[in-house]
Amino acid sequence: MEDGRWIPSSPFPFPPSLFHRAWMFATPIAYPSSLLDEPWRTLYGINPMAGVVEGFRWALLGAETAPGPIVLVSALVAVGLLISGAFYFRRMEKTFADVV
Repeated sequence: MEDGRWIPSSPFPFPPSLFHRAWMFATPIAYPSSLLDEPWRTLYGINPMAGVVEGFRWALLGAETAPGPIVLVSALVAVGLLISGAFYFRRMEKTFADVV
C-alpha cells in the first residue's frame, strides 16, 4: 500500500500499485518474448501491450522474430475490451454521476 489508495470497485483485493507491478512483468519490456515457447508466446499475447512492445522491438531494434501471432491476439483482446467496456459504460452511465 505504497500510494495509500484503494479502488473499492476493483475486482482485485490488492492495491493498484501491486497490480500494476505484476502487469508490468507480464509485458515483455525488459525481456523478449522469444524466450517463450510458441504455445506460451501466443497465450502471452492476451496482454494487449505485448503486441505493441514486440512490434516496436521488431521495427526499431531489428529483432529476428516477427511478432505476427502476438500482435493478432493482442489486437483481438484490445478490441474485445473496447467493445465490452463500451457496453458496460452504456449500462452504467445512467447512475454514474450519482456514484461519483
